[in-house]
Amino acid sequence: MNFTNTVIIVDPYSSGNQYANAFLERGFTPVAVLSSPFPPDVYSASFHPADFSLVLRYENNTDVILKKLAELRPRAVIAGTESGVELADIIAASVCPDLSNDPDLKECRRDKGFMGDRIREMELNHIRQICTDDLNEVMRWISDNNLSDRPLVIKPPKSAGTDSVIKVTDRSDIAGSFNAVLHKKNKLDIINERVLVQEFVAGREFVIDTFSADGVHYVSNVCEYKKASNRKQMAVYESLEWLSEEDPVLDKLLPYNARVLDALGVRFGCAHMEVMLDGNEVKLIEVGMRLHGGGHPVYNRLATGSSQLDHLVNYICSGSVPPEKYVLHKKARVIFLMNRQEAVVRNIHLFDNILHLNSYVTSFLNIKEGDRIMPTNDLFSTFSLGIVILANDSEQELQSDSEAVRLTESRMFIPVSTAAPGSVII
Repeated sequence: MNFTNTVIIVDPYSSGNQYANAFLERGFTPVAVLSSPFPPDVYSASFHPADFSLVLRYENNTDVILKKLAELRPRAVIAGTESGVELADIIAASVCPDLSNDPDLKECRRDKGFMGDRIREMELNHIRQICTDDLNEVMRWISDNNLSDRPLVIKPPKSAGTDSVIKVTDRSDIAGSFNAVLHKKNKLDIINERVLVQEFVAGREFVIDTFSADGVHYVSNVCEYKKASNRKQMAVYESLEWLSEEDPVLDKLLPYNARVLDALGVRFGCAHMEVMLDGNEVKLIEVGMRLHGGGHPVYNRLATGSSQLDHLVNYICSGSVPPEKYVLHKKARVIFLMNRQEAVVRNIHLFDNILHLNSYVTSFLNIKEGDRIMPTNDLFSTFSLGIVILANDSEQELQSDSEAVRLTESRMFIPVSTAAPGSVII
């Protein structure tokens, strides 16, 4: 087929909004396809329609959309964010099959229930799970797997950003938590028709960002997450730190990463995979078949000089493939602001102290003096507060500055019970 320089981006939200300018700079024409008439509320601020020569809205009109896009003869179809993964798979298989993934496994690349089942079927290390709309089936599964006295994780199979991820430690809480997720609309505006229940596993948690071309998986970075439990919410982000390409833990992570991507039929595109190192076993938490969100490609350039977005754009525009491994140029860390209980924002001027830390690179703050803020319960609520990016050649200074950020945070988020108007904490 004679392709044009048109690139289709399905749901260009979150980090996916960086694709348009990257392609424009290379002389390519980005076209946006929205998987729903309007972006979900959590992504609406990140959608920039002016970046695109054409914006098409999908409204269950598959044949119409495919016909229109086939006429454009696009070079590639890319999922901008999680909500666009399924539609991007369908479009790519139809209009540019040479840059597409196995169509028979498309549900496994989006639905976390089917994803976990596929990993188990392929005999890879996995977390035990069940995905169903039947609470009685869950209770039988718990009994059959001797999990009655073990913590569990309950979450939607098709959401994102740790939305409604609940840790259950008491058997009496299972029904309430299950029903709190089932049939509810998640933050991607999808009704949770089933609920994913998993055994809770603890250990070191990592995210592996990749770009795949012709079935070869190139790693652009590996980061380690630190997360905290905040009441029943067990996946509240504290920090993310880039690992050196020489870190010996990569010898365990990367072969597993490649086997999982192969099992899911991944041949082309960006992905970010979250895994847990449980003792000596690497186990899949989930894969997002799209860019790492939250603006991560920008921060990754700071740490390694490149990103999975750059790898994809270079491949499409010039056919070049990434190096076999990334190189960490600078120690870098993301500090996610976190609120433990209902609070009032006071003394926000103290945030200026962070700007003068030796490790400070950039930040964003989405709160103002006097705001009433609720406990952080997922990644979306984290971003509603803000993040701080630090980088330094010295591990000691990086750690010291990280602690300074947390100290400032504690002086700004004043519990409602103690936050009198005009209070100043020094």
